[in-house]
Amino acid sequence: MRGWPAGFALAGLALASALAGGTQAAHADPPSRIPLALPLDCRPGIDCWVINHVDLDPGPGRRDYRCGSMTDDGHNGTGFGLSNLARLDDHIAVRAAAPGVVVGIRDGMADISVAVAGPKSVEGHECGNGVRIEHDGGWDTQYCHLKRGSVSVEPGQPVATGEYLGAVGLSGMTEYPHLLFAVRKNGEVVDPFRGIDGGPECGPGMVPLWDDGARRVMVDHAPILLDSGFASGPVDVREAEAGTAGLAAAGTDAAVLVLWARAAGIEPGDVMMFVIEDPDGGKVTKDLWRADKTRIVQFLYYGKRRTVDAWAPGVYIGHVILKREGRPARGRTVSIRLGSRQ
Repeated sequence: MRGWPAGFALAGLALASALAGGTQAAHADPPSRIPLALPLDCRPGIDCWVINHVDLDPGPGRRDYRCGSMTDDGHNGTGFGLSNLARLDDHIAVRAAAPGVVVGIRDGMADISVAVAGPKSVEGHECGNGVRIEHDGGWDTQYCHLKRGSVSVEPGQPVATGEYLGAVGLSGMTEYPHLLFAVRKNGEVVDPFRGIDGGPECGPGMVPLWDDGARRVMVDHAPILLDSGFASGPVDVREAEAGTAGLAAAGTDAAVLVLWARAAGIEPGDVMMFVIEDPDGGKVTKDLWRADKTRIVQFLYYGKRRTVDAWAPGVYIGHVILKREGRPARGRTVSIRLGSRQ
């Protein structure tokens, strides 16, 4: 396994990261060796999702704890993703998952997508703003990509489980707002879904590290429908990521009526359906997309060009439905008003 990155100091963090993948947990006895609480204030499956896992493949390939590929090569932690950049304004708290002592912090890095700033801008500081905590028994936890100015602890400070450390941000090697949560035992990476006590080849370990409260909510929510909306033209993925692409209204002269969606935890065979209905309930368009490979995050949009002088005025309804065989369908419904409110 991989040790702590070189150059980690009391005021420095360096942990390569990526996006996020669905999760699964199961109750297990005996209790975890280090019971870990949920490390952020959110509701998994509702307003946050685990969308990237620890890479358990020691070679150049990638393998998550379920023997899937919902991870990136060399990914060292569990990624908790948010729906879009607008959620940064909610100042979602990151909290200590277990009692310990703070041994490293960083703050002051900008909240900006690495797709905009470029990888060289975060070289050696891939974790972004973050906190590292040492726990009894040789355990360490690390919290990466925190919001600039939010880190509230100092090296040498003892912390209790649930103590506020900072807020979810967009700093470091990331394109999406998320918390990267890494766990190590004596310097070696440990997947909290697997623990250190072995288990079946695929699936949760005999003793996962999550405590009872976290296990109850850390179920596998994939595939995940993160966000969706209407647009009146081609949609810029960065605007969709920012949460600013969705239109509430447009003119009846709009050249195109577009329905877009962002999803995560996509596996081959997953299907996404896009349906737009006119004000009378008639179908404007219906499109179907089927995944042919694993995608940690997927952005799609479909639409209909205007072929008449003007769209009929009124409220148009969009339905996005994400399906996987054997699992409940995920759906979102959005609307847009074309023309006058009269």
